[in-house]
Amino acid sequence: MFNKLKIFFIFLIFLNFLNTLYCLENYVSKILVSERWGTKSNEFGLIKGQEIETIGPNTFNIGRKGNIFIFDSVNKVIKKYDKKGEFISNFGNKIYGSNIVTDDNEQIYVLDGQILHLYTSSGNIVESTPISKDIQLDEGYGEGMKLDDFGNIFIKKSQKSYQISKRINGKFKKLSEKEHLKSERFGMPNRKKNKWFKIRRENKHRTSIQVINDNGNILKEISDNISDSFGTVLFIDQDKFGFIYAETERITDDNYVHLEVRKYDENGNLVKIVELENSYYTTVYKKIEIDDFGNIYQLLTTPDGVQIIKWEQQ
Repeated sequence: MFNKLKIFFIFLIFLNFLNTLYCLENYVSKILVSERWGTKSNEFGLIKGQEIETIGPNTFNIGRKGNIFIFDSVNKVIKKYDKKGEFISNFGNKIYGSNIVTDDNEQIYVLDGQILHLYTSSGNIVESTPISKDIQLDEGYGEGMKLDDFGNIFIKKSQKSYQISKRINGKFKKLSEKEHLKSERFGMPNRKKNKWFKIRRENKHRTSIQVINDNGNILKEISDNISDSFGTVLFIDQDKFGFIYAETERITDDNYVHLEVRKYDENGNLVKIVELENSYYTTVYKKIEIDDFGNIYQLLTTPDGVQIIKWEQQ
C-alpha cells in the first residue's frame, strides 16, 4: 500500500513538473524578411491612401517546406523567400486576389473574389474554379481559405466553411457548386480534417472555441475570460502536437487594440499568450500563421516596408 501511495505522489510531482514546463515555455522572435517599399524586384509596391486606405501586401503563406510566400498585391506578383528569409524570386503576372495557400509541391492557390485560381510553382495558371454565388464571400480581415494535409481546399465565410476542391491521386479536382453548398460546416478544419473549430462569443469579456467532430457534435468547449474586452477572435490552426491557436484582439481601457496569439492544450488549458506588434501601415487580411511545429509567423507592414517576424519556441 505504501509503495502504491509513493508511486501516486511521484506521478503527481511529474504532472506538476510538466505543468511547470508549460509555464516556462518561451518564444523568441526574429525578423526573417525585411524589405522596403520600392520598384526593385525584391521590394514591395505601395499605394498611399488619402481618400482610400493605404494598400500594400495583404496576405501571406508559410509553405510546407518552410518557404515564405507574400502576395505583393500592388505589383500583382507573389514573392517567394526561403525559410531563412532570403529572397528567391517573383511568381506570376497580374495576379489578383485576397488570400493564398501553397501545397506540398508549392503550387499556389489564390482566392480572387468568387474564383479559386491554381498556379504552378513557376507562376503559370492551370485551373480556375468558380465558387457558388450562394456563398457570397467577403474580402477582408478574418476571411480566407485553408489547405489540409490531404490537399483539400476550404474557404471561410463568417463562422462557416465550404470545401471547394480535393486532391485525388495527387491531382487537383474541383468540386461542383452544388458540392460546395453541400459541404457547408460550422467552423474551420485542422490540418488533419478530423476536428473542426468554431469561435463562439458570449460577451465582450468571454469567448470560447468549440471543438467539433466530423458528425457535427461538440467534443469540447474551450472558454477564455479576460478583464479587458475581446475584439476579433479567430481560430488559426492546430499544430502536430495538438496545441490549438487563436488570434485575438484585446482592447484595453485606453482603446488600444493588442494583437495576441493565445495557445491552448487539447484539454482546453491556456498555456501561453504571445503579444505581437499591432501598428500596421497598410490593410492586411491575414496577419498570422502557425506552422506544424507551433512556431508563429506574422506579416507586418510599417512606414519603411514589409516584415515577416517569426516567434520560435525555445
